[in-house]
Amino acid sequence: MIITNLSKKFGKKQALRSVNLELFQGCTALLGPNGAGKTTLIKCIAGLISPSDGFVGSDRNEKITVGYLPQQFSLLPNLTVYESLVYLGNLGKASRGDLEDEIMSVIELANLSDYASTKVKTLSGGTTRRLGIAQALLGFPELILLDEPTAGLDIEERNKLKSVLARIKSSNLVLISTHSIEDIIGLCDRALVIHKGRLIYNGKIEDIADFARGRVVESEDERPKFFGGVASGTSTIEGETIYRYVMPEVSNKYSVEPNTEDGYLALLHACQNKYLA
Repeated sequence: MIITNLSKKFGKKQALRSVNLELFQGCTALLGPNGAGKTTLIKCIAGLISPSDGFVGSDRNEKITVGYLPQQFSLLPNLTVYESLVYLGNLGKASRGDLEDEIMSVIELANLSDYASTKVKTLSGGTTRRLGIAQALLGFPELILLDEPTAGLDIEERNKLKSVLARIKSSNLVLISTHSIEDIIGLCDRALVIHKGRLIYNGKIEDIADFARGRVVESEDERPKFFGGVASGTSTIEGETIYRYVMPEVSNKYSVEPNTEDGYLALLHACQNKYLA
């Protein structure tokens, strides 16, 4: 999948600005704060909205089949999981072979075998999202787009969902949109970071930490924020709260080893004033 000079404008708002990237098999994370342009980019890739400029397609100029899970996902509440997938399959999402075999295959992939006869209205949030992934897998698409799949889920539901994604990433091209680094650690090998409609990072997830090298400080109080520090987290050591900050400038005074979350914050805030909103 190749994306070339992709731009999208809604009235006077420039949602995407000349995005260039290539997607490969495996799991890629699309990171960025709320309003950065992640959903707009995913909808352009899915063909749900047309770009104002640019190109989305394959290097062979062939149509790519796409499965899509939107942020807001719902189905007819009185249908069961199995009936919901039959309904969607009959609408044209199933593309080959026997429909029943395909449905049972995606139910197993999404770890929904115990819920096949359960009505949608009784499912938990996490199980509903797994059903959303199952419907995205119908037709065995080449590209799977998941927009904020873990939003609103508790830790247990997030972990169950991540285990499903780990199962499908080896044989699919998967793009996961999120604003939370913890959602994709250990799941995705590559990250794209979008900020104010621009692609500002395209590379390995573990390399993001380098943006905060020499900029991370830990403190027993919150004084670093008065010097421009951005809060990165807290920890408790021997009953004392330790505050972690990413500072605006590199200094040999800051020797704390950065993590991926630190690097992500450093990357975003380094670009905070670089681009016009």
